[in-house]
Amino acid sequence: MPGPAPLSARLKNVKLRDQKTQLGLASAVAAIVLILAFLSLPGSGNKTSATTANSAGNTSQISNGGTQANKPVATAGGTLGKSNGSVSAPGNVSSLSPSAIAKLPPLTATTIKIGFTYLEDPNTANCAAGFCAIGNVDQKRAEDAMVKLINANPPGGRKVIPVYYHQNTSQVESKGAQQIEQEACSYFTKDNPVFMVFDGALIGSTDTFHSCATKAHIPEIGIAQADTSQTFQQFPYFVAPSSAAFDRIARVEVDQLYKQGYFAGFKNNVPPEMPQKPVNGKPLIGLIRYDTQNHNIAAAAMKAELAKYGLSLCSGCEWQITYSATDPAQELGGESTQMNEDIAAAKAKGVTHMLFLGSTAGVRITLFFVEGAEKQDYRPRLGFNPQDAPTAVRDLQASQNDAYQQYIDSILVDDSPGEFGTVTDAYNTCKKIFEAAGETFTGSQAANKEAQIPDYCDGAWYYIAAMKAVSGTLTPDSFMGGVANMKSVPSAGVYLMQTKSDRHDGSGAVRDGPWADSCKCFKPDTPAIPV
Repeated sequence: MPGPAPLSARLKNVKLRDQKTQLGLASAVAAIVLILAFLSLPGSGNKTSATTANSAGNTSQISNGGTQANKPVATAGGTLGKSNGSVSAPGNVSSLSPSAIAKLPPLTATTIKIGFTYLEDPNTANCAAGFCAIGNVDQKRAEDAMVKLINANPPGGRKVIPVYYHQNTSQVESKGAQQIEQEACSYFTKDNPVFMVFDGALIGSTDTFHSCATKAHIPEIGIAQADTSQTFQQFPYFVAPSSAAFDRIARVEVDQLYKQGYFAGFKNNVPPEMPQKPVNGKPLIGLIRYDTQNHNIAAAAMKAELAKYGLSLCSGCEWQITYSATDPAQELGGESTQMNEDIAAAKAKGVTHMLFLGSTAGVRITLFFVEGAEKQDYRPRLGFNPQDAPTAVRDLQASQNDAYQQYIDSILVDDSPGEFGTVTDAYNTCKKIFEAAGETFTGSQAANKEAQIPDYCDGAWYYIAAMKAVSGTLTPDSFMGGVANMKSVPSAGVYLMQTKSDRHDGSGAVRDGPWADSCKCFKPDTPAIPV
């Protein structure tokens, strides 16, 4: 299942991803992990731990035009809808031995093999950052619960046989993300071929696995890790049902902020030495972001949308924070220092409205700006999108009331009810599923766990709906046909979950809300707006 989490995407392994700032019910405790816990965990792994119901499989390979164990190959246009008579596919898949699973093809008339990845010890990364008390759901247990959910009434009568690829933190730290994704690719296409993969804690942070899945015609259900629309065009088998492409959300943010009068209004509680607004009455707009290629694309989309309204960033008002995913402590210190320098520059230029594109490694850009700007007596009007996760930062700063001054007159554009402190009926159902599986949500660890579960359930529910939308024989391409013809699916994490033929990032609605100082929170003042 998509390795879930609220704001940090590559915290994915730690169950805090930054791909989609889905907060769920973030709290101060939750925010800490989002910001610090292993800035980009899916970085590596020593030994590859790959298991299928506790062990590995065969050596057959899925490739265009090839065959596997005398079975039709899982490629576009294949005939995987029928079972080979020479292979037994028992109805009780839970009784299958590892060797029996290894002999099964990716798809039979009664079974479908799906790849899952998980980190064995997600809290180890938190401890390394000094936050051992932060809660993380048991990723393997979560994935097992989703398999059980699907198999209770399997679409098409095919029960899921999970094929697991997993590692621990020490293994992850010894390699880079690309190597891990290459190993996972080899396992799911050669060692124990699967029909599709649910991107989890160990894959999805680079294009390596996406490329592999595309070549092998293996559908992926996952979460966009600050991926752009180009990512989905380049890798047509990749689906992120409850995520929004980075460039799309950047455009939506500007559009909604404009409609809310954000650019026409100015901050009211500015320090004495900073004028409330320029003499000409026009906003001086700044942007602070990371320096990755996807951030370049999202920034270009944001600037193009500003231009539609006759607006632009002021001259020299775009600051790029150097991003890397190596040593967490070093990265935190470097980003904090660079942010303070950029804040000083923005203050000197008199920037009145500040936008952000961060979160590729947590919510550090938002946190460092809010804390640093207040210390420098600088308060521009702030605009936030789902990637910025201001609510998590607010929770982290609960004891720092001065920091709340930064939020006054700010506006949030978000696709997640959790960012506004509410949950959906589907979320409540999801939590009950986790509790029935043995997960607990109590004490200081509850909030962070609660923030992690929506993507698991959303992935499972989306899979069921997409399978039901398949027309004719089930093949990778017919599954993608189901993806293209989906109706909206109830979601635990976003207002609207629905993919289309031209949009495989399925988060399809946002709400806008200003900061309310009375509750120290963002309150939505629009209905869910399709985008």
